[in-house]
Amino acid sequence: MMRVIPASEPPSFDSSVRQPGLRALRSLAAREFGGAMDAVPAGRFPPCWRESLGDLLEACQPVPLCCCGTGAPSVDRVVAKSTAWDQAYEWRNYRLACSLMNARKGQVASVLDPFEVGNGWFVLELVAFQVLPDPGLPDPTATRVNETIDRLRLNDEECCGARAEYAQEYWCANITIDYVRRHAPFVESELRRQNRLNATDRHLC
Repeated sequence: MMRVIPASEPPSFDSSVRQPGLRALRSLAAREFGGAMDAVPAGRFPPCWRESLGDLLEACQPVPLCCCGTGAPSVDRVVAKSTAWDQAYEWRNYRLACSLMNARKGQVASVLDPFEVGNGWFVLELVAFQVLPDPGLPDPTATRVNETIDRLRLNDEECCGARAEYAQEYWCANITIDYVRRHAPFVESELRRQNRLNATDRHLC
């Protein structure tokens, strides 16, 4: 996971996401739930947030909730639909996440918000390619980092294998560092931080 700076709400968000989403939700609530918005099951919410994906991709690079380079981009919500229906179509509640991490996160609130993550809280060891908390973190922060790693299963075979493949392909000069940055930004940032760039790229450190 990497730190991301919040971006301003796009000018078109209200007309393309918020208003259509709320209208559709009100209509559904009126038809089937006696007008009670908070009675609509989370799985029935009209998925108007998908219209914001392009803006999130533009505003939130690199993909923050993605430590393995797997899965297509998707819209994650900090506050779940089932917890607060009125936040389902709010820009400030959206985060960009790869689909694998989004699915694993679910509605668990203990996963760290990328807007709150400090630089360097998550580090990558370059042997087994496991994600670890920075050893210098204070205990409360290290605990939250470990909880996030465990919840997202960042060190399972799939994630470690994907990170290893990007690094090995780069070290063998089969892909460029720019390619790694675009597809696995956490791996790229750790290769740079640990001075493990190929000789032709060491001027970039």
